[in-house]
Amino acid sequence: MSDTPSPLEAGPLRDQDSGSRLSKERRRRVRHHKSRKGCFTCKQRRVKCDEVQPICGACAFRGESCSYPLSAPSTSAPSRSSQRSGSVADPLQPLEFRRQGLSAECPLLDQGINLADLRLLSRFMMHTSRGMTLNTTRKYVWEQVIPDMATKKEYLMHLLLALSGEHVLYQAHVAESTVLGIEDSQASLAACSQQELQLEYHRIIQHHQKGLEGFRQALIDISPATAEYVFCGALLIVAIAFASISTRNQDCTAGLGFGQAEDDQNPYIDWLHLVRGLTSIVEGHWFTLKRGRLRTMLFYTHANDDWKAAVPAISSSQFPRLRYAPKVFHVFAQGACQALQMIRTFAGTLSPSQEATTSIDGDIFGKPQQSDDHEQSSPDEAADNSPQHDHEQDEHPQYDHLHAIDRLEEIYMRILYTLQFSHSKRDFPASLDIQNDIEDSAVNSWPTMLSARFFDSLKTSTRDHLGTAEGFSYTILAHFYLVSILFQDVWYLNSGFRSEIQKIIRLVSRLENEALNGLLTWPMAVISESR
Repeated sequence: MSDTPSPLEAGPLRDQDSGSRLSKERRRRVRHHKSRKGCFTCKQRRVKCDEVQPICGACAFRGESCSYPLSAPSTSAPSRSSQRSGSVADPLQPLEFRRQGLSAECPLLDQGINLADLRLLSRFMMHTSRGMTLNTTRKYVWEQVIPDMATKKEYLMHLLLALSGEHVLYQAHVAESTVLGIEDSQASLAACSQQELQLEYHRIIQHHQKGLEGFRQALIDISPATAEYVFCGALLIVAIAFASISTRNQDCTAGLGFGQAEDDQNPYIDWLHLVRGLTSIVEGHWFTLKRGRLRTMLFYTHANDDWKAAVPAISSSQFPRLRYAPKVFHVFAQGACQALQMIRTFAGTLSPSQEATTSIDGDIFGKPQQSDDHEQSSPDEAADNSPQHDHEQDEHPQYDHLHAIDRLEEIYMRILYTLQFSHSKRDFPASLDIQNDIEDSAVNSWPTMLSARFFDSLKTSTRDHLGTAEGFSYTILAHFYLVSILFQDVWYLNSGFRSEIQKIIRLVSRLENEALNGLLTWPMAVISESR
């Protein structure tokens, strides 16, 4: 019998074997993997992409643009939802820039972003610049023009950041000393630790030093093309000098290196020498600057001699405009003329030869009439004509007190003249309205109006060696400081000068000169009414 199965038997067995083999073949078949990483163009055309980057073969052949989806290595198994939706690009990946002709050899940033400086710049734009002036036009210069110029000159940016840092220290002191009604920004500053403030202070020093180095070089190389930038630097230096008076005398900066402990009770005069001499920038490039972006900083409406025609009325005026003004303006207006006369009287006692300088042509304060060739002031001073040098008088053989008193009278009379104005149409409270007019008199330019000999009397005096003449120089300086006391709403002018006047009063009192002490009675009354 043959072992060969019959057709009836072999058929079903053969079909079963073939089915099993087919199923095994189907299980062993290698699946076709779809291109998950192909370019967008091939996906849209529904063709296979060879995934060659940056340009795949198909796009290169057709001359079409080629871009790939962003992918990131996954550290965990994908979720079912992600598997269903396909590959999803990581939203935190950097943007992909594809520009023709972009060289791969372009230099990269060699340092990280200085967040501390960005914070100072932001504070300047949002807070500091808005508090530098009360005048709307000049406020625009501080908010827009000066920051824009600082982006073009590195030394200007350093000076700008130093000024912003001064404002940080000032607001830290205000926030710490004010219990109620402080803003959120001030409240955050109040929480600053002493270490944080110390770092802020040293950052100010670094920016100030770098700014001054660049400014000196720019001053050497000044030209009509760069004069406006140098003038901008001068404005920032003057502002920093005034601001240093306020921050220097605050508790929050105690022990941070502003000075030795034994100097804390002495008047701070170094800032005066920094401010003086900047007038030459304006004089040498006047016609260039008066056409530039900073021309508003050169023209002040009431910086003139109009007050001379109003002297008789000023001496007897009741100043009805002060009806709704703070009391500090009342005290100043009522005592300014008498204070000037007392100062002139004391000046005559220092040298017998000075008594002969008073003539019948003198004004109500007993001083001789001066020529119209007045010394122009600093970049803060405005005038309708080009600045000219003042021919300083030699009336005092040592310290030129009479020249300083003349300048003091000029500043005081500008202020009293504006107090005679009727109430303006500004939508301001009375205090802000008066401060606006006083600012337009360029009264804060007084440091550049004084002679070098007057400053010599301040440099030669010390705490242990103070003569009557030097004490008188400090007394005159205290009267100049009263100008800043009137600017109650300008952060870098008010608070620091109160402390400096008090230091001068303590210093002069050591001379035990009754007449000299009497000259400081009125300044004490003015600062007692200031907040």
